[in-house]
Amino acid sequence: MKEQIIDVAGKTYQFLGQNGETEIGALSRGLKEEKDLVLQSLGWLAREDKILFSQRSSKTFVALMEAERDAFSRIAHAITTAAPKPDTKPAPKTAERTVRKAARKTTRKKAK
Repeated sequence: MKEQIIDVAGKTYQFLGQNGETEIGALSRGLKEEKDLVLQSLGWLAREDKILFSQRSSKTFVALMEAERDAFSRIAHAITTAAPKPDTKPAPKTAERTVRKAARKTTRKKAK
């Protein structure tokens, strides 16, 4: 059970980082997780001071703390801008091409 809560807490953190402040009901629908698990994951994140709650018109909203939002943005930016370097080496010859080349050489020798 603890592992499930931790897993959903990670998904919740990522969801809030990508979507910003979210109503709790919409959060469980967005995560496609049971509401009880989402609430437990929110408790986990609140205990670690990762999120904050706000109340508006009888609905409860949750968002990442400002420091967490900034950290999430930096990490997301680093991941999206870290494009792999193009491979400058020529593609290695495949075994099939090597076999065909050897077969042509053999055929030419026989033709002489």
